[in-house]
Amino acid sequence: LFPFQKKKKQTNMKINLGFVIVIITLAISLAYVSAKCSPSQPGLCPEQVHLSYINASTWIVTWTTLNDTQGGSFVKWGSTPSVYHFTTKGTKTTFINDILDPVDWRITYVHRATLYNLKPGNNFYHYVVGSDEDGWSSEFTLKTLPMPGDPVTYAVYGDLGFINSVSVPRLKIAANNSAFDMTIHVGDLAYNMHDDRGRVGDNFMNLIQPIATRMPYQTCPGNHELDVIGTFHSYKNRFSMPDWQINENMYHSFDVGPVHFIAYNTECYLDGIDIPFVEMAYWWLEADLKMAVANRHKTPWIIVYGHRPMYCTDTDERDCTSEAKIIREGIDVLGVRSFGIEDLLYKYGVDMFLCGHEHNYERIWPIYKETVYNGSLEHPYTNPKAPVYVVTGAPGCDEDLQNQWKEPIPSWSAIRNGVDYTYSIMTVYNTTTLNWQQVRASDGIVIDKFNLIKTSHGPFSKM
Repeated sequence: LFPFQKKKKQTNMKINLGFVIVIITLAISLAYVSAKCSPSQPGLCPEQVHLSYINASTWIVTWTTLNDTQGGSFVKWGSTPSVYHFTTKGTKTTFINDILDPVDWRITYVHRATLYNLKPGNNFYHYVVGSDEDGWSSEFTLKTLPMPGDPVTYAVYGDLGFINSVSVPRLKIAANNSAFDMTIHVGDLAYNMHDDRGRVGDNFMNLIQPIATRMPYQTCPGNHELDVIGTFHSYKNRFSMPDWQINENMYHSFDVGPVHFIAYNTECYLDGIDIPFVEMAYWWLEADLKMAVANRHKTPWIIVYGHRPMYCTDTDERDCTSEAKIIREGIDVLGVRSFGIEDLLYKYGVDMFLCGHEHNYERIWPIYKETVYNGSLEHPYTNPKAPVYVVTGAPGCDEDLQNQWKEPIPSWSAIRNGVDYTYSIMTVYNTTTLNWQQVRASDGIVIDKFNLIKTSHGPFSKM
């Protein structure tokens, strides 16, 4: 029905190995939860628990129960294991997983509660979710963000599926060791969250639970979040990003230390274009960028992330040609290209654009309108005169890696890798220095790295 949800040729050996790893890890995780939870009836144990970031001291915890609960939706937390000094009552939402089958709906229940007054500075808090009447989850431990002014490290990737999730074991270990402080998933989760009447989404959320209960797990929608009727029903119901009640997780922004992050929905430009939504999202983005520029004395870095690339060089159908151009330059409105976002990123001096969609890794030179604007020949990423674009879409899913590339290499492509499953580690050290590392999932080796150095931030037209 939707050509963008195409399946590429699968590599059975890779997928089977990834599937075995996933099943073993998931079985251990679920066994541990079941041992800790003694509900009054089956299906009341909290599962699929994950955190989202609102600000440094306020996070939302979201979880699911397979059956309806009667005792309320609570989170209890404290700084000592098993000692909970704070309790918040949250909300419960009925989630119809299969909206196309009104005769035999599969209904689950999504719970949300807010953790308040978290103290930054790498502090550990221990928490449980559920209720006395229905049963409590096992105890989870989160780590707050570093103190303002200290480096903050992020895991960044898109296109992580339940099957063949090659990067997950290493990410779980790194998360447990506090190797990074937040995860940013730039679209395409589970493959697909709505499949098997939502059970694939359930399995995926349980798979990432050891990561997403340790730190905020921030997301944006990708094409695989679109269901068979062209909505983001499952994605909208499962996540709790900033302003989720207003924007339904389609776009949002938040500040972490010296960085203003903007999550954007690139899918609205393609696959059944909704012009009013495109226009609304575009004006929201520009308004947010204006506020970010006005606040640049506090958050000088501006990083935008969305699912689809604006620059890439593989040969996967239209991804890197006509579709990338639509996002850059806009959709056709009465014969005029309108609502393209490349001009906005350049006008307001956005430092980076992060994306996935292509199942590979590609680093682009600083670029605007297909022209390279390196800082200098020797130091291209020191005070560049245009945004830096990175594609990181190879952590593993049930589709093959993409290693077919345009030749000759376009002048604006710096590094291309489509043979390794990888994920990204981004560390923002301070207001001037950002480090990027691309990590190979099989052995943890860094296959690419660079420093982005900005001694000043602002509109590129004034540089």
